[in-house]
Amino acid sequence: MEDVSQKDSREGNGRPYALTVLLGSWIPPFGILFGLFAYASSWIILLFAGVETTPTTGIPFGFELAWIHTLTIGFFTMIAISMLFHVLPAFTGLPVVNEKAARSTLPFLGLGAIGIVGFFLDRGTRDWAWGFPMGAFAILAWTALFFASLWRGVVQRPALGLRIIFFLLPAGFLLATALFGLWAGTDLVFPPFPDWVVPRVIPAHLSMGLLGWLTLLIWIVTASTHRPILGVAADFPLLVPLASGALAVGLACVVAGRLADLHSIYIVGAVILLLSVLLYLGWSVVLLRKAHPSPPILKVWWITAVSGLGISLFAWAGHLLWGVRLDLGVFVFMTVWLMPILLGHLHLIGVRLLATLVLGPEDQTPPRRILKPSYSWAFWGTSLGGSLTGLLGVSLSNGKVLVIAGGLGCVSAGLLLLHILAMVRALKALARTAPPPPAFIRISR
Repeated sequence: MEDVSQKDSREGNGRPYALTVLLGSWIPPFGILFGLFAYASSWIILLFAGVETTPTTGIPFGFELAWIHTLTIGFFTMIAISMLFHVLPAFTGLPVVNEKAARSTLPFLGLGAIGIVGFFLDRGTRDWAWGFPMGAFAILAWTALFFASLWRGVVQRPALGLRIIFFLLPAGFLLATALFGLWAGTDLVFPPFPDWVVPRVIPAHLSMGLLGWLTLLIWIVTASTHRPILGVAADFPLLVPLASGALAVGLACVVAGRLADLHSIYIVGAVILLLSVLLYLGWSVVLLRKAHPSPPILKVWWITAVSGLGISLFAWAGHLLWGVRLDLGVFVFMTVWLMPILLGHLHLIGVRLLATLVLGPEDQTPPRRILKPSYSWAFWGTSLGGSLTGLLGVSLSNGKVLVIAGGLGCVSAGLLLLHILAMVRALKALARTAPPPPAFIRISR
């Protein structure tokens, strides 16, 4: 007989345990790590954009596009796709089709993001043009496998058809966003491009990415994740599916109206979008009034994000009605809606992933035992402070204010790193004090 309780518990498939979980954990750690790297990089880019900003020329266009794509591809999309490796099986009970191939698309997406950002920072040098096809290829490959997973779910579990359709919508918008981005990128690499590309294709690309892919996906996911994060069940569970369907229909009308230059269809779509956001905001307000999560920082992240979504709604309405600058609404949307809602989810799912990396895949330590409140609150304050200061700098085209915003954001990234290290130390301390696992006895003939 052989005691294998200690020998095999930290090994897998002949590889060291750390390498095993890095390659095959329930959420791809590479995607989370790259996303956090992109988060820090976005603040560095904003800081240097402030250095280059002048009252006469404003923010350099290359820095603006580099900052947007660092967040949208490197942070938001990379984190979202990584979480879907856990979310899809949790919602449907079925794994991702050819999961190993799906995970292998993440490094290519990361390289594509680096190439695209490098292209904009290097003032459109063709040496970086490979980023556009590589990023589009990675998204095309991932969405093909994701669609196959959804189709298998429809075939094997027809009762989940409506839920699967809701996942199909944001994935379809992601694919369209990538193709439109490849189209716009090709025109940038090989100018001149038609006059209608800037007023039609680029806004469609931006709105499908921010609304159709990221926001729609977040709404669908939060319909279930609000329970473990906020500790309460929603009073009106059908509001989120209704808002999500309205968002998809409204956005389709807005994009079609923009591309075909049909103002009436665009206005109809804008009204439907407005109603969808109001529905989600109402659902969130009712939910947050009775939420008392542990730790409380989870509720604060959610309140911050919902506030950002509401402010973005007013900014967008102001752009349509009174010509308010659209870039202000985009900045708020990205830094005070998308960023906090993802960071709030990372406070739950990311901490759970960290625990399994340190203590093993069977660990069930609750995040409240691992999180350090002082780091969490300081991180929230510096991140939000950087976002609000950045909004002021963008609105005034003031380089010094943008430098301060970038500095605050860099401090938040540093605090995040320190928090991760502190949680690793706490997890290792738990491992030392935890009772040893029961011995498993292998009987050999």
